[in-house]
Amino acid sequence: TGGVGEFKTRILTGLKKKGLEIIRAYGNADTDVCAYARAGIDPAQSFMVGPPGRACAGYPATRALNSYTDHLRELGSEAVP
Repeated sequence: TGGVGEFKTRILTGLKKKGLEIIRAYGNADTDVCAYARAGIDPAQSFMVGPPGRACAGYPATRALNSYTDHLRELGSEAVP
């Protein structure tokens, strides 16, 4: 808590206040998990490379990914009927 995590939350919150709609968020650090949740990004749309079950206290866990490229393949297959 504090430092990097607070900085990330402040930046994301500021971007949202300026009208940026964040529909998905990707990261690999525990500070990303809390920053996304605290900035109001749906944890179901927050993806972290690394172990499953990463969550910020008081928020649901994010979705774990093996790699970004695996997730891109998954998203691509969802787009094809």
